[in-house]
Amino acid sequence: GSPLLGEASAEPRTRGILGAGMVFALLVGVALVALAASARGREGRDTPCVPPSGLELIGAYGATASWESESGPSPPAERTSAGARALVAQGFALRFGFNSVEARRNFGAALDADGECSLCAVGAAYARTETINEGLTDELRAEAALFAQLAQRTAVDEREAAYAVLALAGFSAEGAAALRQARPSDATAAALHAEALMVQSKWRYYDDASKGMEGLSPLGRAALSAL
Repeated sequence: GSPLLGEASAEPRTRGILGAGMVFALLVGVALVALAASARGREGRDTPCVPPSGLELIGAYGATASWESESGPSPPAERTSAGARALVAQGFALRFGFNSVEARRNFGAALDADGECSLCAVGAAYARTETINEGLTDELRAEAALFAQLAQRTAVDEREAAYAVLALAGFSAEGAAALRQARPSDATAAALHAEALMVQSKWRYYDDASKGMEGLSPLGRAALSAL
């Protein structure tokens, strides 16, 4: 009679209590996982990001971030450490890609590795010049002048001396034109001349863009001719 009825009515209540307990345990577990993830996230944010420095920079930008030229401003292997040469190669590749900040980091590391490297100093000065994307601060201009003087003091051969003169001229269009004339087989000299011309009229190289190459401005034609 009634005892059986009581037992039957208690069974659903027991199942309900057990179900609620499982849900509660699941919610507690989710909360604990979220709390642990949040703690790990805060720990990551509190840990400072330390970029590579010195020779650690070599290869830090991928295999494509390298540039060398036998006739251009690549430091000579017989007078320059391998580390400094690799850093200069990266520095020029980064600067040609308009990443002046990282270019300066690489050229500075190259000079730390080889303080008598004239073309390392040329690169350090070049990374402190105006681009078609960026202007130039007085501080960077003053630093560029100091590196240009270092390049001149440490120049050993004609090529280093010629690039030091360009650095002393602030990589101006006139200075680049003189370098190009003195070194007609140097493709880098031609590229630097074209860039110096393009900086004079940033991103405005056409009188009539609808005419294609025929619509180039005189400055645009001069830059194209330099190449």
